[in-house]
Amino acid sequence: MNSSNKHNNRWRQEDITFLQENYGKISLEDIGEHLGKTPMAVRLYVLRHRLDDRHQVRNCLSIVSAIWRISLLASSSIRRRESTK
Repeated sequence: MNSSNKHNNRWRQEDITFLQENYGKISLEDIGEHLGKTPMAVRLYVLRHRLDDRHQVRNCLSIVSAIWRISLLASSSIRRRESTK
């Protein structure tokens, strides 16, 4: 554990670089121990900064799903207007 970072909650650029290079390769516990942070602090950073591909895929699928629903609503609205003419 880095003693210089032990009581510092801020993420330094070198911490972020280490996390980006090692996330998914070594455990959150090992990353946290190296950085002087808890595994939960590491996980929260990953989630807040969207470093986790699985969450990015889910977010992307949510956007695609929303666009698809909007297009369905728009097309059904257009059909209703055309049928009343």
